Amino acid sequence: FPTCYVEVGPGIGYQTPFKIISEYIINLILLASIIVLYKFRSEFNSKIFHLIILSISATIISEMAFTFYVGVFDFLNFIGHIFKIIAFFLIYKAIIVTGLENPFGLLLRKLKLSDDSLRRKADDLEQVYSEFNQMFNASLPMRMISRDCEIIRVNNTYTNLFRVSEEEVIGKKCYDTDLRHFGHQCDTDLCSMKQIEKGKDYYEYELTTSLNDKTKIVTLLRSVPYRNTKGEFVGIIQNFTDITERSKFQATIKESEEKYRTLVEDSLEGIWVIDEKANTTFLNQSMANMFGYEIDEMMGKNLYNFMDEDGKKIAEINFERRKQGIKEDHEFEFIHKSGKKVFTTLRTSPIFDENGNFNGALAFVTDISEQKIAREKVDDMARFPLENPNPILRLSNKYVLLANNSSQNLFEIGEGSKIPEALTTPVKEAFSKNQNIEMELKIKDRIYNLFLVPIKGKGYANIYGMDITARKEAEEKLGRFVSTVSHELRTPVSVLTMSMEFLENHTDKITPEVNKKLREVISRNIYLLKDLIEDILTLS
Repeated sequence: FPTCYVEVGPGIGYQTPFKIISEYIINLILLASIIVLYKFRSEFNSKIFHLIILSISATIISEMAFTFYVGVFDFLNFIGHIFKIIAFFLIYKAIIVTGLENPFGLLLRKLKLSDDSLRRKADDLEQVYSEFNQMFNASLPMRMISRDCEIIRVNNTYTNLFRVSEEEVIGKKCYDTDLRHFGHQCDTDLCSMKQIEKGKDYYEYELTTSLNDKTKIVTLLRSVPYRNTKGEFVGIIQNFTDITERSKFQATIKESEEKYRTLVEDSLEGIWVIDEKANTTFLNQSMANMFGYEIDEMMGKNLYNFMDEDGKKIAEINFERRKQGIKEDHEFEFIHKSGKKVFTTLRTSPIFDENGNFNGALAFVTDISEQKIAREKVDDMARFPLENPNPILRLSNKYVLLANNSSQNLFEIGEGSKIPEALTTPVKEAFSKNQNIEMELKIKDRIYNLFLVPIKGKGYANIYGMDITARKEAEEKLGRFVSTVSHELRTPVSVLTMSMEFLENHTDKITPEVNKKLREVISRNIYLLKDLIEDILTLS
């Protein structure tokens, strides 16, 4: 064995490097043992653990002292032996004394620790079960069904929702006739158990349940596999989400959508939606009918396809206004599929998304073609009195309410003037008798036919005049012409009459010479009548 101590005199010497290094290695081993003991401290009695740690610590101090002494009578050698005695004493207390005083506690400590651990685990398990049970009963309505279709568990929210007790459902088959009012699809191809057994991760459907008070609730039933600790399929777990209010809301929305769809589709007013590029994205049947198209023919077509070039310029300006968020009503002229014009009024609104980006425009379109034509006719009729070259007036019983240019020039009046003197008497007569009056009036070498029409209940009368001067002159000329023609016709007729009477009354005096002359006279006058008739026909 290597030399550990070299004595150089009585009681004096020095330790070899081997001994010093050995002491340090021993101390490191002791420190490692402390670390290991600390790691497994739960396996020791607390008193024994502390005594052993103190004993090892005293041994480490003792070994450190032994590395520094230079003689057997050195103080450090003394200190080292003192701590060595203390270490032995502590080991004695930890093992011998404790083993004698409490041998069963030392021998059965492991069992006691196991018992304490089991008690703690049981308490923990009870706590976990309590928490799980609270969460189970506070979660969505839930029921658990075994593979043979027996209901094995339900939570409180389930019993509260369906207004049943646990005793009424637990232990029964899910297809039991007593549970038919729940509305489950048991014993059908849509049975949740069958669907899950086919390998589905989940299966869900809406369930309508009639409760005992005749009220109905709608739930969303979701079934998932129920497996044991080995992963074996042993049944299903079903969650129920009450969607009664949502179902009612959806039914209301659906009803509203149907009403809206009916309103849109059956509306006599055209509804037209375009996107940000002015392409058609929606229109109703009335809109398509207005332009003579089918809905499919207009879908996707650009707005500008339904107007002429002038209309396109106006529409481009209006579309820019929609992009600026401007709503407005205006009239617009489109082109029908047949090529005719369609006059419309548009009530337009821009469409923006949630980020404020322009998405297009909506327009309610009304066909006013008939109204437009009628209005133009009314406007023409309204302009007619003013443009009429004949006098037209509207009079109250004292004043002129309306007079066109012709009547103003003729009677030298204006609107608001007193009734012309020449019309005072006939106007009063028309109002008093409440009947139409026709009269002729000569003004400034012109002759007019005036027709007075009192408007009942309005307090005014309309006068429609016509210049009949030319007609009167024609009638006069016709009279003179008739007089002249009558004279010219009378002479040959008289000759013919006298000749015929002579022939009838004096046959005995008619000689061949006389007969010849009479025939010549009759023939000449007949030709004269013929010429007169041809002249009359030519003149007519």
